[in-house]
Amino acid sequence: MTVDEDFIAVPAWQTAIREKCYLPSAEFKAFDRTELEQSISDRFEAIARQFPDRLAVKTQRHELRYAELNRAANRVASAILKECGAAPEPVALLFEHGASMITAILACLKAGKFYVPLDPAFPGVRAAEFVDDSQARLVLTNDANSELARAILTVSGTALNTDRLVPGLSADNPGICVSPDQLAYLVYTTGSTGRPKGVENTHRNVLHFIMNYTNAIHICAGDRMTLLRSFSVFGAVRDTFSALLNGAALFPFDVKSEGVNRLAGWLAGNRLTIAFFSPALLRSFAGILTQNDAFPELRVIRLGSETVRASDVELCRKHFPADCIIVNGLSSSETGTIAKYFMDTRTPVRSSTVPVGYPLEDMEVLLVDENGRSIEVGEVGEIAIRSRYLPRQFRGTPERTKQRYEDEFSARDERVVRTGDLGMRKRDGCLEFLGRSDFQVKIRGFRVEPAEVEQALLTVDGVRETAVVARDGHGQEQSLVAYVVPADTVAPELSDMHQALRRVLPDYMIPSAFVMLRSLPLNANGKLDRARLPDPQSAYPELKRPYVSPRNQVEAELARIWSEVLDFDRIGVHDAFLEIGGHSLLAGQIVARVTETFGVELPVRSLFESPTVAEMASVIVEDLPATTQADEAPSSFPSK
Repeated sequence: MTVDEDFIAVPAWQTAIREKCYLPSAEFKAFDRTELEQSISDRFEAIARQFPDRLAVKTQRHELRYAELNRAANRVASAILKECGAAPEPVALLFEHGASMITAILACLKAGKFYVPLDPAFPGVRAAEFVDDSQARLVLTNDANSELARAILTVSGTALNTDRLVPGLSADNPGICVSPDQLAYLVYTTGSTGRPKGVENTHRNVLHFIMNYTNAIHICAGDRMTLLRSFSVFGAVRDTFSALLNGAALFPFDVKSEGVNRLAGWLAGNRLTIAFFSPALLRSFAGILTQNDAFPELRVIRLGSETVRASDVELCRKHFPADCIIVNGLSSSETGTIAKYFMDTRTPVRSSTVPVGYPLEDMEVLLVDENGRSIEVGEVGEIAIRSRYLPRQFRGTPERTKQRYEDEFSARDERVVRTGDLGMRKRDGCLEFLGRSDFQVKIRGFRVEPAEVEQALLTVDGVRETAVVARDGHGQEQSLVAYVVPADTVAPELSDMHQALRRVLPDYMIPSAFVMLRSLPLNANGKLDRARLPDPQSAYPELKRPYVSPRNQVEAELARIWSEVLDFDRIGVHDAFLEIGGHSLLAGQIVARVTETFGVELPVRSLFESPTVAEMASVIVEDLPATTQADEAPSSFPSK
C-alpha cells in the first residue's frame, strides 16, 4: 500500500468547542501517555486507591463504590486463579447487563486472562459457537444464567457461578504481573463467510483509546456516564473503561429489557453527564419525550455506531441542554475510535449527514483506491488506518487477518488496517463517512453481514435460495429484507422462518420483511443483481393466520397504536409483533404509548410475552380499575 505522509491539523474552531467540553464542578486530570505502559487492572487498582468511597457502578439492583468493586473483583479473580491458574487464556463471561458483568471483566483482567463477553439474549447456539471458537475452557456466570452456561460449554469446560463462590476467597489485589501487550478481550463481529469473527485487543490498545477518549471530552471523576451498549460490542469496552479508569460513575441500562420509555426518568434521576446514543436509539427516545422532560446535567451527547443525520443533531438541540456538546465519531471493533467531530449550538450542519471529523492522536486516516494508492482530496476511497495501536488479529483466521491488516510498516512498529468503509476528505482534513464498500450494514447500531443471515436462512426447511439486503424501514431506519426462493411450490411459513432464525441469530439480525420470489435476479455474469431485487415497500407480511379486526375498544385503540408505530394501515388482533417487523426499540415506543393512553405501567418484556394485540389487551384489562374494565372505552382510561 502506498500512502502519503500529510499531517492533518485539527482546525481552531474544533479545538475551541472541545475546550468548552468540561464538567464545571470538577477538576480534569489528563490521561498521560506514560499510563499506557501498564495493564488495565493496574490503572483500575490505582483509581480504586485514589477514590475508594466514590460511586463506581450503579444499577437498579446494585450500587458499588470503587473499594467495594475492587474487592468483589478480587474475590472472583481468586476463584479464577484457583480454578485454572494464571496462564493467559480466554474466559467467557455470561451475565446480564449490569454490575456482575463489570465485576467479572475486572476479575479476568486481574487474573491475567482475557475476556470473551457473551450476551444471554443471544441464542444459545451462537454463544456456544463463540465459546468453541475462542477455546475458552472456563465460563463465568451467575444464578440467572447458570443453566445456559452449562448448555453452551464444551465437554472439557467448566462453569463458575460467581453467586456461589466458596467462602474465604481473598479480597486483596492478586498481584499478577500482566504485560500491556497481553490480550485484554476478544469480541465477535459479524462475518462475510457466514461465521462471526473474533477481534483480539491488548491492554495497551484499550488504554490508548481510553486516553484519547478521556482527553477529547475531558472525562473526570465527577462524571456520571451511561452504559447502553451490549457488552458484546466494542462500544461497551470504551464506555466501561472510560468511566472506571477515570474514577467516574458508570450507569448500565438495558434498553431492550427496561424499555426506551423508562430512559428519560433514568437519565434525569441519576443526573447523567455523558450519554452515548446510537442514532436509532436517539430517534426512538426523542419520539416519546415531552416538554416536561429535562436533563440539566448532561454536558456531552456522544453519537455513533451508524450514520448520523443533520436531523439527529436537531433532535439533540431540541431536547438536551443548550450548552451540551454533541460529538460524532467513527470507530469499529477492528480499529477502536479513530476520529471525532465536535458540535455546539452554533455549529452548522451543511449536508444531510454529519462528518465523522478529524483523526485522534496516533490514528492516521488514509483514503485509498482499490489498489491501495492514495487518492486526492474530494475523491471517494476506502478508509484505512495506520497506527501502532490496532488490534492484534482476527482469532484463528490468519488469512482474514492478512487480508485486512498489513504489516509493511513494521519497522515503525505500526500496522495498517483497511476498514471496508468508504469516505471522502474535505480540504481542511475533515472526514465524511459514506457507507460500506461491501454489503455490510448497521442495524440499530450493530454491524451485520447479510451473508451470515443468508447462511442461516438456507438451513430453514423449504428455502432453496435467498438474498438479504438492507432497506430504509420504519422512520427511514435501516432494516433487513430477506428475498426467499422456495424449494418447491409451497413457500415456507413466515412463522417457521422466524422461529428457525431466532434459534441461531440475535434479534437485530432477523429480517423485518420476507419477500417470496420465483428466482433471484442475475446479471450478465450469472451473479446476484441486488439492484433488481424488488422493493418490498411497506406491504403487510403474508401470515398464515387470517386477519381478525379489533373486537372491542381496548383492542381498537391498541391496533391504532401498533399501526402508527409499525407504519401499517391495519393490524390484526392475532398478528405476532415480531413477525410483522417489530423489534426492541419499536416495542419501547408501543409500551410508552400504551402507558400514556391507558395509564397502565407495562414492562417492555410484556410485548414479547404477550405479542399480539389481543393478548396485550387482556393484560391491560386485568390491570385496569373495575369501572374502566366495564366501559372498555379509551375516553374513560385514566391519564398518566
